[in-house]
Amino acid sequence: MILLARADASRLGLCCALLSAPVAALAAAADAPVATHVQASLIARTAVPGETHTLWVGVRMLHATGWHTYWKNPGDAGLPTRIEWQLPEGWSAGDIEWPAPRRIANGGGFASYGYEGELVLPVMVFTPRDWNGRTPVQLSARVSWLACRETCIPESAQLSLELPVSAASTRTALLERFLQRTPEAFNFSAVRAQRHDHRLQLVLEPAREGEFFPDQEQLIEPGDAPVSQRTGQAVMWSAKLGEQGEHYAVGTHISGIWIEKGARPRRVEAALDSP
Repeated sequence: MILLARADASRLGLCCALLSAPVAALAAAADAPVATHVQASLIARTAVPGETHTLWVGVRMLHATGWHTYWKNPGDAGLPTRIEWQLPEGWSAGDIEWPAPRRIANGGGFASYGYEGELVLPVMVFTPRDWNGRTPVQLSARVSWLACRETCIPESAQLSLELPVSAASTRTALLERFLQRTPEAFNFSAVRAQRHDHRLQLVLEPAREGEFFPDQEQLIEPGDAPVSQRTGQAVMWSAKLGEQGEHYAVGTHISGIWIEKGARPRRVEAALDSP
């Protein structure tokens, strides 16, 4: 078992350990029995008119109660889920389209960005031009993740999926639901990012009360409770700067997603402005 925590003095050492240890740990987990803390499977969405030579496939992950896995930016500690595809000749896969995460308190003032319960990680798969959608084909992938509760355990599974899937498959609706949780393109009329009093301040318009999840690790302190205030159509959101965020130069590109209750997440893109 691996106990994860990341504080100022030990953060660099732990990050180095997390970068090196998982290589061996996840490789060892590849030959381990079926995971018990997270159950994984491949699912696919049935073809949609207008989608040519592409197919949405997802890694479905069912977390045991109290266990979680991580977003692409894991927060104070953790590792994002990885997918290593084994596809037929002429097939290829894109990157994970990460659904919106939630902030998970780890205790001691630390927090992670991740997932609990049921999750689907959508991936767009590109098919050969000569595949007619009816010829049987098998997609395979080795999926590795870090499952955490009080401690963290590297787990993995070798998965496969037979295509085509049934038109009546309930998995189509499930994958579509999580696609709606992935961020849509930047659509703010104005975004400003600046540092003030050791905090990152974002002003977004138009926006409602919500929370910002940065792509960049250590831009902010995930365990620090963010503060937001709405004025008219704009929201000012702020959180304590992280170790890297304190040293970003003016003009540094900042990105992430903005999550509002009851709405689809939105991409955020901004250049760090002077105070």
